[in-house]
Amino acid sequence: MLVASCTSGLCNRTHCLLGSKIIADELGRDFKVYWPRNSELDANFQDLFDTSIKDISQDELNYLVSDSRVTCKIYNAGLQESVNIHRDDHHDIIVVKSWTAPLFVGEQHNHSYKNLLEKHLAILPFKREITQRAEPSRYASHVGVHIRYGDYRPDGQNHLEYFSRASEGAFRSIMSRVIQLRPGTRFYLSCPNEQIKKSLASSFDVDFVSINPYRSMEGIQDAIVDLTNLSGCAFVFGSSPSQFSQFVGLMYHKFVGMIGGAGGNHELVCGPLSVESTEEAMLSYAFEQLDSRVTQ
Repeated sequence: MLVASCTSGLCNRTHCLLGSKIIADELGRDFKVYWPRNSELDANFQDLFDTSIKDISQDELNYLVSDSRVTCKIYNAGLQESVNIHRDDHHDIIVVKSWTAPLFVGEQHNHSYKNLLEKHLAILPFKREITQRAEPSRYASHVGVHIRYGDYRPDGQNHLEYFSRASEGAFRSIMSRVIQLRPGTRFYLSCPNEQIKKSLASSFDVDFVSINPYRSMEGIQDAIVDLTNLSGCAFVFGSSPSQFSQFVGLMYHKFVGMIGGAGGNHELVCGPLSVESTEEAMLSYAFEQLDSRVTQ
């Protein structure tokens, strides 16, 4: 058996789950997911997804790893890291705890692997009653913008600027460049901070939905609505190194332009695959996507 231990945020968990399922299939192992409700994500697995994948409880996981009749190997990654699994691992139980999609030893996050992750999304659809609140087709000619500003946890332990290398000003700058080169462009804005959304809406033609920013069940459902709306956009600018931004790429099968910090370091990403880029290259790709929507 292989167990994906998914204990962090929504898209970190989903990347870990999808990558672990790929490995379990390759090794011919039964697959389960450990998906606890905690301050990172206070929502049950089966309440978010329509899937045949089974989740296990803390007690069931403890039993598996402590059972003296079987052998167990735990692969545990550090912050923002992936784990590498040995193909010849013969332990009875493999537990994978990763911040992103795990790999076999010697493999890399490349285009083939990205395509495999996109294919596996079909086995993990979000609940219809959640996604039906979204209107992705409404934003087909929009440029999406995801600003990862803050962790809003139910326990009140919030990090107000954590996990976004780029400031609001960096996004304001790239949006201004888009308008300079393509006047009339509309934006769909995803950000847990309502003040930032309203501030940008005062300067640009912006659509957004009001969300619960906390990682409660309501907040996670709202995040899924935001993800679905972003996936309908012609192109998306995202926050480096946000897994939420990266996951949009898998959902809409295109690259997301990840805005770096003050020194640049922009990337084009799709899931865990990333390619270094420049602002000009990102804008060129964005306009190609916008033009393709106009001609469809």
